[in-house]
Amino acid sequence: MIQPELRKVIREAAFAGLRWPLVVTGKPGTGKTCAGLCVADHVRGSNWWTWDDFWRFIADVNFGRATETRGGEWNQEGGYREVSTSVTWTPKKFWTSFGNLSLAVIDDVGLRASANDTQYEAMKTALDRREKIPLIVTSNLDLPELGKIFDLRIMDRLASGTVVELTGESRR
Repeated sequence: MIQPELRKVIREAAFAGLRWPLVVTGKPGTGKTCAGLCVADHVRGSNWWTWDDFWRFIADVNFGRATETRGGEWNQEGGYREVSTSVTWTPKKFWTSFGNLSLAVIDDVGLRASANDTQYEAMKTALDRREKIPLIVTSNLDLPELGKIFDLRIMDRLASGTVVELTGESRR
């Protein structure tokens, strides 16, 4: 389901040393999200977020509101029992975990006309933590448009990787 040209670039990024991040741009419906999800599904230890979910989670982390409840476990008798363990994410814990992922995918970056401070810091820190290691960023916007939303430093960090523009009609 991934466009052949993008499939080739993904392979080259994974095995031939193309520069990260991999930035995939193009009109809605050209297969950016599908590609990001497919790659994340095939890479153990990866995570995929929409941009809005990502930066909002970072806001929750920064304000001490980000918790994760972990579920059950197998007991010695071979049965399953519910265990309620709650973990609170701290910025240090989250960014360390984010930096250690095999692959991070952030989908649909730049849905708004401007970025607030939390959005800016989330994007900048994500790009800095994943410098030269596997990160896929997708957007309906090209790099200059993303530069207008964030700034030239973000645009430069994105441009330092591999940029692919998907073309064609909507595949929906």
